Amino acid sequence: MAVYRDEVDEITKCFLGYEVKYIRRDDNTGADMLSKLGSGRKPIPPRIFLEHLRIPSVKGANPENPDVAVSPAKEVMVITPAWTKPYLEYLIDQKLSKDEVLARQIIRRAKSYTIIDGQLYKRSTTGIFQKCVSNEEGIAILREIHLGDCGHHAAPRSLIAKAFRQGFIWLTAKADDDKLVGTCCGCQYYATQPNVPA
Repeated sequence: MAVYRDEVDEITKCFLGYEVKYIRRDDNTGADMLSKLGSGRKPIPPRIFLEHLRIPSVKGANPENPDVAVSPAKEVMVITPAWTKPYLEYLIDQKLSKDEVLARQIIRRAKSYTIIDGQLYKRSTTGIFQKCVSNEEGIAILREIHLGDCGHHAAPRSLIAKAFRQGFIWLTAKADDDKLVGTCCGCQYYATQPNVPA
């Protein structure tokens, strides 16, 4: 994978900017299948066309001199949700609140948290690490699950379970979920129509 990453970094010098998004393997079966075909040197399935590009198809992004690659600007920004600050301070610097009750809670709860690449994760009861996100990010996740392209207007407990299974956690998940489902026009319509299947 490191070789592929180096190749991508080299190609991206020809672009003014690019963004890397994480896509779960379950949501990316087509690309996963193609990568396995390429690495396994298996025969190409029927109705799949293969073209070997011997010359790079990416031209330079500099309009004055298209043959010169533009060096990319690298910017990394990590947004830390406010509710995670006490846990991060305790895990990194052993700093605690002056409030004795709050300090004991942080010490007790911090056992299930860990820091990976500067980001706080919580180990669930099943052993899966869940990324700690802000309340705004959590609401966006719930909205996508509930109302997105593949949304199905699920009940509140089902929505939270799906968000947590996807590897996200935040403190106000239950309240945010109840509010989202309670204000959803589609859910209210189905609730008032006894003969319409949901």
